[in-house]
Amino acid sequence: MSLAALAIYVWAGHYWLDLIDEGYFVYLGYRIYAGDLPYRDFDTYYTPGIFYLFAWTFDLAGVSVEPIRVLMSGMRILWGVSLYLLARRVTSWPFAILPLLAIAAVDAAPMFPEPHPSWPSMLATFLTIEVCARHQERGGRRWLILAGVLGGLAMAFKQNIGAFVVLAIGAYLLLRPRPRTGWLLAAVRVGYLLLLAAAATVLIRPGLSGFLAAALWLPLLGTVALAGWSSLHGVRVQGWMGGLRPLIGDGLLAGIPFFAVTIAWLVPLTLALGLHGVPWGLFVGQVNQGALILPLDPPSPGVPPVALTAVWLPVGLAFVLRGRALATRRLLPAVIGLPLLTTLMLPLVPLGGPPAETLVEDPSFYPWLGYLDEQLGVLFTYLPGLAAWGGLAVVLANLLRGRPAGPLIWYLLAGSLAALSLYPRVDTIHALFAGPPLLVTGAAALGAAHRLLAGRAHRFGQVAVYLALLVLPVAAVAPHAYWRYVTIVHANPRAPTPPPYVDLGLERAQVRLPENIADSVRGAVRFVQDGTPPGLPFFAYPVSPMFHFLADRPNPTRHNHFIAGALTPDDLQEVIRDLDQKKPRYILWDHGGVTYFKAELTNRVLHDYIWNCYAQVENYTPYLILERRCP
Repeated sequence: MSLAALAIYVWAGHYWLDLIDEGYFVYLGYRIYAGDLPYRDFDTYYTPGIFYLFAWTFDLAGVSVEPIRVLMSGMRILWGVSLYLLARRVTSWPFAILPLLAIAAVDAAPMFPEPHPSWPSMLATFLTIEVCARHQERGGRRWLILAGVLGGLAMAFKQNIGAFVVLAIGAYLLLRPRPRTGWLLAAVRVGYLLLLAAAATVLIRPGLSGFLAAALWLPLLGTVALAGWSSLHGVRVQGWMGGLRPLIGDGLLAGIPFFAVTIAWLVPLTLALGLHGVPWGLFVGQVNQGALILPLDPPSPGVPPVALTAVWLPVGLAFVLRGRALATRRLLPAVIGLPLLTTLMLPLVPLGGPPAETLVEDPSFYPWLGYLDEQLGVLFTYLPGLAAWGGLAVVLANLLRGRPAGPLIWYLLAGSLAALSLYPRVDTIHALFAGPPLLVTGAAALGAAHRLLAGRAHRFGQVAVYLALLVLPVAAVAPHAYWRYVTIVHANPRAPTPPPYVDLGLERAQVRLPENIADSVRGAVRFVQDGTPPGLPFFAYPVSPMFHFLADRPNPTRHNHFIAGALTPDDLQEVIRDLDQKKPRYILWDHGGVTYFKAELTNRVLHDYIWNCYAQVENYTPYLILERRCP
């Protein structure tokens, strides 16, 4: 099955082209391949792992988008396998497949292949959760060593995810049951959990709203509280120093490999850039968030009916199938408690309109998609938080019954920390990258609900309750899956008939695109190539670095993204000085990008410079080619 899925992804990789995010990572990887250094020759938010990985891929398989897509297709399959294995430890297979199906449904490939560093960094996170769970089950030093290596890899690709992985490993080592526990170890446990809660609060406090608190902050605080309770379950605290020596040993087993992996890339980078050239602040999270901040939208108008259906439909089916068995003093509160609470709380929840970043520019072109996006478009962003609450309910029920929390509390703790990487840009794509470990806990919660509701019902009844439990996850992914479908079958809604797919015909992107897109991209690239000798620069504005890669012409400045707020006033003056000094003949002006990313809000001085010194000479809608007129 995994090989079949890989084959589908690789086949789909011969279609479409993402000029923005794919262009950003592919082009910067190519700059490494061509001999440039990160942070000196180009600016980026990320630790350099993804760029070196892509440079190595170019060296191995040639300079083109195709080998990168094959690599990222394999990464997606490894995501799916890892998520399934994690989920199988805590639930049965019909529920264990749900996280990977949700990811596959919302993933925007092939239109937006997103070769983002979150793919390898979160894969390392999944594997860290897995090896710690195996250590919890079996013991063995090799699992802790491997956890440290994986934490280092997560850091090498994306620093915030790596930091959360390290915090999760520390929590695992502190909270795992030990034969002897002294008062000092107990105090350290409590202090560490309080520190986690405080650090998370400080991190998201600037953008904290009621919705973000419910979806991200409160689940983490609840997890921290239950993790502390679980760590004390059945533990007798005696003496002062008990358990410290093995804790220190375990910490060294995980910590030394983490530092070894980090030093392996950081020392060569420091030698190349010099001590003062290394962006130390970037590696500890000090980045310009001007273009990153995107608050969490309120729930969409369609959420209340979906939520009521999601909680009452399976309960109603359960009573039809086995009402007498459920109407007992022991089960009745558990069965109807959540539906009643949901019904009472929903009228108090304020609702919003369409999401800030809609799936359709003009809903009249795709009315059904416009309706789905308006009614349910934000729901997937809340799905990891809802899954966390479900996992918390299962852990709490186990603890109240005197049962051990098992690996689920570890999943919740690691997943809640990893979910913090969703902030400050709280949107669908970042929920896709930050939320998968929590989706596993949600699958476990659905499995527990199915056992409670379906019990020993006949097979038809079990299937009916299972399908009823899927109302919420299906509603969350439906707008995004449908968007992908309609975009593939009719890529130009302004045309009465779908445009045919044609070969782009460029050396570095042997892909097929809808004819209208292919004509614009091909025309702009060839115009720039014809008028700019190899080695001389041209400037693509505001966020189209793929054109530099396709045309094989360098960017005259170290900046590649000009979304509103991405550059400081000093950065903008630096760009203007670069354009004045290197005098690129052409500027490719992406008018659609300028409008969509609201670049003029903060980049007015750069806009004025461009239109004072350049004039339009060609139009490949939506791309304008501007030629330099200034001396």
